[in-house]
Amino acid sequence: MDVDKCIKERRSVREYLKKKISWPNVSKILDAGIHAPCSGGIQNYNFIVVQSDKKRDDIARACNQLWMLGAPVFIVVCNNKEKIKKFYEDEADHYAVQNCAAAIENMLIQAQSFGISSCWVGSYDEIKLTRILKLPDNVNIEAIVVLGYSEDKPKMPKRFTIDRLTYFEEWGNIKK
Repeated sequence: MDVDKCIKERRSVREYLKKKISWPNVSKILDAGIHAPCSGGIQNYNFIVVQSDKKRDDIARACNQLWMLGAPVFIVVCNNKEKIKKFYEDEADHYAVQNCAAAIENMLIQAQSFGISSCWVGSYDEIKLTRILKLPDNVNIEAIVVLGYSEDKPKMPKRFTIDRLTYFEEWGNIKK
């Protein structure tokens, strides 16, 4: 599937088929995240792949989003801010989040290219998840990428046009 099609057809899906995702596909999705652009080449992210029923149940409950249980794979995207603070000090938090977001988007697009549906989950109880995943103090969660096969094809939400969202040279200037 070409990139433009992947970007435009990807949707947040919350209903999944009872079908496993092969490890080679999960691995390639992770690899796409690893190859995302990142500040100074500092990969401050780590990924936790969760496939066990028990752990997925614990995570879905900590997110208060039981629909997640229909998906066979969760990728928890963790941010090791200490890794980036050594280099960027005051801007570290800003760059750290951007790096994680770029990795997440790459993974979502790669999953779409395999016909695997996804949802970017950003709402969760971080204290509970930190305990469930046994995270060290210097690591926090940025998001959970939920993956699974689906027949559900949500329709395209209305999107603004380029003209409505783009300015030239300065804020408010719509002239090219």
